[in-house]
Amino acid sequence: MAPARRNPPPSETNYGSDDTLDHQKHTNYGDVIKIVDDVKVQRTEARKKITRDYKKELAAIKARIEKEHDAKREALSTLKSDRLQRLFKAIDKRNSCEEKILHQVETLRKDRDHLSLLIDAVYKARMASAKDLRADELTS
Repeated sequence: MAPARRNPPPSETNYGSDDTLDHQKHTNYGDVIKIVDDVKVQRTEARKKITRDYKKELAAIKARIEKEHDAKREALSTLKSDRLQRLFKAIDKRNSCEEKILHQVETLRKDRDHLSLLIDAVYKARMASAKDLRADELTS
């Protein structure tokens, strides 16, 4: 069991000092209503100010986000446009190369036909020459 306390500390003793304070025991009911109404008005104004500040900050954030979004969209649009331009140039270059190749193939085909005619003519001339030579050998 805990030992009993001998004397309470001075802070716990009641020396009757509360009675000496000059408190206003009764307040006028009208004054209380006025104070409550003033507090309500102050709270309403504070809420309105908070709402205005919130909307202002929200509008600023929205404007900043839209600005950044527009900048990114513009950059992406520029990038895509550049890529399309490069793609168009590459396609044009490929088409040009294909046309040159087709022209070269056509030229080679014509040269082949010409060589074929020449070889055929030489072959026919040799055959005719061989026949003439044989005919001369047989007649001689």
